[in-house]
Amino acid sequence: MAIWFAIALLAGIIFILGIFYLINSVHRYGKWLAPTILLIVSLIVCVGCGLNAYHLHQEDQKAKTSSNPMRTTLSAEASSQGGMVENGLQVINNGIQEDKDQQQVLKDLQQSFAKVGTVTFDQQSKTFTVTPTTDQDVKAINYVLANPQKAQQSGYNNLTSGILSTSKQLTKPLGKGYTLQLTKPNSNQVIYAAKDGQVLTDVVNNKN
Repeated sequence: MAIWFAIALLAGIIFILGIFYLINSVHRYGKWLAPTILLIVSLIVCVGCGLNAYHLHQEDQKAKTSSNPMRTTLSAEASSQGGMVENGLQVINNGIQEDKDQQQVLKDLQQSFAKVGTVTFDQQSKTFTVTPTTDQDVKAINYVLANPQKAQQSGYNNLTSGILSTSKQLTKPLGKGYTLQLTKPNSNQVIYAAKDGQVLTDVVNNKN
């Protein structure tokens, strides 16, 4: 291969010199036949030897690849591992974005229910919990629990209707599967819960 390459290189140099020779012969002596033949011959030799060198190089590379199957296997494994890493990073990025969305929704809910009480979020169960803390709402909810027939008059139904509507709105930034619930004051008892716009629990109206 090296010999063919060297011959091609030499022929290329002769071809370049032949161009100057042709120009000089035509300009000074008005002769062009001999320089032209030299150019044609050197061009043929350059191209022919170059092609031979290229083909020999390709065959040599194929021989190296076939004689080292481990290298090919490792390349395939590296490509596979690269795909796994890329997929893994995508999952991590999705998780980070989901965490950001959850925290933003939690902040929005805390502002929306600030006059009612506190709002917390349990990431494992994907549940937002509203806990009444203001004296007025604590008394009102305890009153409704003791007198379910007064739910409409006390405004309890308006509150739970808002929770139901909000639970449906959560599907826009977070997707489905998130629960918004209301607990009894000073207790962990869930008295109302909605998920994706559907009522799960309503103690006052006997829905469990």
